[in-house]
Amino acid sequence: MIAAPEYAAWTAETEPVLWGVENPALYLANGQAYKDSIASEKELMSSLSAMRATVEKEKDAAFSPALRQLDTKQTSYQQGKLTLGTM
Repeated sequence: MIAAPEYAAWTAETEPVLWGVENPALYLANGQAYKDSIASEKELMSSLSAMRATVEKEKDAAFSPALRQLDTKQTSYQQGKLTLGTM
């Protein structure tokens, strides 16, 4: 696993100066933490989906129709489904 800065450094015609590996143990631990998190991604996404569904049901019960409409538009805007002009 490499990031863009490492790739750019390896493929550059002249060697650039890089920072960020002052402590190799921390650098490697961070990489391992990322790899470990990949195994949990599917489960976490499923849990988030269930939580979102619960929140949406609570909104239906607690919000007035006008507030629910505004909230739906705001959520769509945050997800990139609406532009600011359509809000």
